[in-house]
Amino acid sequence: MAAASGHPGRREEASSRRPPPVRPAAFAPWQGGSGPWRAYRRCSAFLDRWIVRLIGCVLAVIVAIMLIAVWTRYVDNDPVAWSEQLSRILFVWITFLGAAVLYRRGVHLAVTFFLDLLPARLRWWVRLVNELSLVGLFAILLVFGFRLAWSNIGQTFGALDITPSSFYFAAPASAALMLFFSLEQFAALAAERRDRRRQGRAGEPQA
Repeated sequence: MAAASGHPGRREEASSRRPPPVRPAAFAPWQGGSGPWRAYRRCSAFLDRWIVRLIGCVLAVIVAIMLIAVWTRYVDNDPVAWSEQLSRILFVWITFLGAAVLYRRGVHLAVTFFLDLLPARLRWWVRLVNELSLVGLFAILLVFGFRLAWSNIGQTFGALDITPSSFYFAAPASAALMLFFSLEQFAALAAERRDRRRQGRAGEPQA
């Protein structure tokens, strides 16, 4: 019984060594401030909220288009030619816009096993390098995505006879949103580092 009672204690001790989960920047407690920063946070939350609502509406439109396509094909025997193309364009847009919202909320899939094994200070630097790398990726996606969309704006395809840039522009639009949201991520890292320094000073022995 003594040996068996020791195992839960080990599990509790091991779990207590794990760092707390990283709080998404969008829900960080440092929501105060004034002036431009407060306006930025409000704008960021506004975009987040309305993009989610827009995605829900577009998803409902896609479902309606699919129902119309099934009805016209199997009931009326006169299928509409534009249903597949339009639903594909809308799906591309909700995918990229949803990626921007997920980035702001910090809920993209991530493997943090090795990150959790690092000391707190080194873990912070790894997260900083990760955010800088993401900003570089977003900038590349913005520039080259816009070039691709702009270079194809004069072409047409499909039953709707519209330009393929109608869904190519989803990539640079999403990249621009993620660059805008990245300010919150860096501010969260800065606030975390500042709080750690304050805690370190508070824990120093008084002379």
